[in-house]
Amino acid sequence: MKYRSLILLFLPALLIALSCGQQANHTADITVFLDSLEHKLVWLDHRLAEENWSRLTTGAADSLEFYQGLYEWVVGDRQSLDRLREGRKKVQNEINTRRLDMLYPVFLRAQVEQDEQIRTVRDSLAELITDYRTGPVDQPRSFNELLDAMCYDKDRDHREQAYRALNAVGGETADEIARLFRLRNQKARKLGYTDFFSMIFDQ
Repeated sequence: MKYRSLILLFLPALLIALSCGQQANHTADITVFLDSLEHKLVWLDHRLAEENWSRLTTGAADSLEFYQGLYEWVVGDRQSLDRLREGRKKVQNEINTRRLDMLYPVFLRAQVEQDEQIRTVRDSLAELITDYRTGPVDQPRSFNELLDAMCYDKDRDHREQAYRALNAVGGETADEIARLFRLRNQKARKLGYTDFFSMIFDQ
């Protein structure tokens, strides 16, 4: 009876200690995990910035596609998303909570944007928009060329044509945009949200 009383006396303290230990271990684990993710993303952002700068200044970026693929692979990892989601439920540390709130949307959105159907429609839409943009000389123009013409061309009619081309959306493009929205909504519903926009803003 005496031992039973002692056990009952110390059992709550033991449970509290174990709980605190588990919480400390979980906090340490999630901190290491977040550190690792942030280091990867910072390094990839740096490499992508270098490649994009090379493309803009020299017209060539040999490794841009490689680093884009690597970035998509990192943020598209479903296990990382699950760990971030679980961390948001358990973490009480203010700094880690903020880090989770910043990283979680990036990985969540990647689950939608990297869907094969959505990627295909998005890429074809980018090509359609480029094709529809015709400049003052009725030739296909890139976004930057049209932007330069709109801002700096000495001919007012050319500036107006460039402005209209930048803002034009053809019927085929509008259909593809609607299809992209539908696919994004379908994928968001599979992830437990009512639609794509509620997924983005429910952070």
